[in-house]
Amino acid sequence: MISALGLALSTLPLGARFAKMLLLGKQAGVLLHAAALVAAMSEKDPFLRTGPSAHHNDGNDDDDDDEEEDDEFGNDGGEYSSQDLTNFRVAREAQHALKLKRRAELAMKRQLSMHPTSDALARLRALGAFVHAEATAQASAVAAAATTTAGAGAGAGSSNDGASRSESKSPSSLLSGSVAGRTATVLAARRSFCARLGLHEPTLVRMTKVLDQLLRLLVLRFPEDPQLPSGEALDAVKKQAMQCGCIGAQHPSPLPPLVPPSSTEEASLRQVSEIRSDRCMVSHRI
Repeated sequence: MISALGLALSTLPLGARFAKMLLLGKQAGVLLHAAALVAAMSEKDPFLRTGPSAHHNDGNDDDDDDEEEDDEFGNDGGEYSSQDLTNFRVAREAQHALKLKRRAELAMKRQLSMHPTSDALARLRALGAFVHAEATAQASAVAAAATTTAGAGAGAGSSNDGASRSESKSPSSLLSGSVAGRTATVLAARRSFCARLGLHEPTLVRMTKVLDQLLRLLVLRFPEDPQLPSGEALDAVKKQAMQCGCIGAQHPSPLPPLVPPSSTEEASLRQVSEIRSDRCMVSHRI
């Protein structure tokens, strides 16, 4: 005889552990983040490991570099013109800005890959950051293309030369011509984001595809859950991705932004991530 828990699990076409994680997330009021957690745990670690120095170099050697540069320029007793000194100051300021940028990127890498309580929550944080960066890049590309198209249309409308009007591109050709540009812009932003933060792009892309399928399944299974996005919201982000030409196997599935979980929600998610397939404390009333 099938138990009530078994019947609940049978409505989710997943393995026992992942299905129980979703049911426990529903019971704890963190179903959306639990779905993202399942997607993140369904793939390998998305963090690129480049060696021991990747996490232990804290940028303290920058001071040594500064001292070496001081020895090379300005402290050897030579005479320099005011232009030389100005160029030196500009170069030093640019180098200092670059070092600050590298330190900020290193701090972000550590924040993503080193969660204080759970490696699974570190994956969840990385997935949320990737989804947010992708949505931001797509929105920026669409806005920039709309501005460019509007300007081109206004320029064509103000022309009084019939031959020029006939040679000008139609709105549809302007739109189709800008899709490739929007796609290239989003791809560049995505790859720059992953390179700066040491993330494996294909792994994160696969995670988004799993999460997209889970959300569409859960919207049908739990339509009353307030955390889940509606079908209309999922279709809206898909439309934006289509405007950027970012639909396909090599692109992440379009998803609404994932709000970072609170400390209380993280505690619940930590319990969700530690669930085992052979035992579960999920209420049979789900």
